[in-house]
Amino acid sequence: MTSFKDEIENDKMPAKLRVLVGNWQRKTDRAPSNDMLRRAAKDVKDNSISERQAALNYGVPRTTLKRYILASSPEKQKIGTYKGVTRYKFMPKDIYNTDESRFATVQTPGKVVSSLGKKKVGATTSQERGELTTIACTINAAGNALQPFYIFKRVRWNNASLNGTPVGLIGTAIKTAWMDTEVLSNQNLPFLITNSRCSQDKPVLLLLDNHVSHVSLKTIVLAKNSGVVLLTLPSHTSHRLRPLDRTVFGTMKIFFNGALDDCMRSNPDRSIYTYDTEALYACAFVKAMTL
Repeated sequence: MTSFKDEIENDKMPAKLRVLVGNWQRKTDRAPSNDMLRRAAKDVKDNSISERQAALNYGVPRTTLKRYILASSPEKQKIGTYKGVTRYKFMPKDIYNTDESRFATVQTPGKVVSSLGKKKVGATTSQERGELTTIACTINAAGNALQPFYIFKRVRWNNASLNGTPVGLIGTAIKTAWMDTEVLSNQNLPFLITNSRCSQDKPVLLLLDNHVSHVSLKTIVLAKNSGVVLLTLPSHTSHRLRPLDRTVFGTMKIFFNGALDDCMRSNPDRSIYTYDTEALYACAFVKAMTL
């Protein structure tokens, strides 16, 4: 007497029963087997049946089957290399990534330790709704980091905004506190060019996302004349490909929240404003950039 598994492998089971068994296996295993995907993809590639019919016959999701076929195609297996790496012969110290993230003056409180059986346990925050500040960071593949660039939510710039920060740090004031084309081309990119000491004879590679503020004509012309090769990441992939998102910003926000918690415990009777956070940003930045 043959089992269901033997009948499926030998293609002796009726199509409708195969669908029922496949649905049961999918609900229990939560994922189609590689053998089922391989056999379904083989039938589609041989042009014997369509993707929809193969998904029904083998009990696999149609979207999963389609992605499996695309991933196993010869065109997808030929992984290309960015030609600029071999053309310019970039070293790790010449490959930079610039990105920005927003920080608020209202922290997310961490876990609170209390005695057993206590009903009400809470933590203090600075304000109900705080102010946002954008911090643009730049790192390279060698593990080095440039000074962060601050974008404060203000109309006019005040030098007191950088009190308690390291020497050489710069910033600007914008009404929206977002990175825009003027800030990138007039301040942030020239700051990178000055500190990386790049030129047309010694270019550097700068990785950016596809945001509209990063691909303006003024930025491209400045980068080309200064020896900065711009490479933008594909849409909807930056959260996986950007080194700063993957390794720095999450850790930096944890350290910044911890610094705000310590500040609130030391000063429980006052709120924290933007002028009080510059030194906390710098401290969190140094800890997050430590290898």
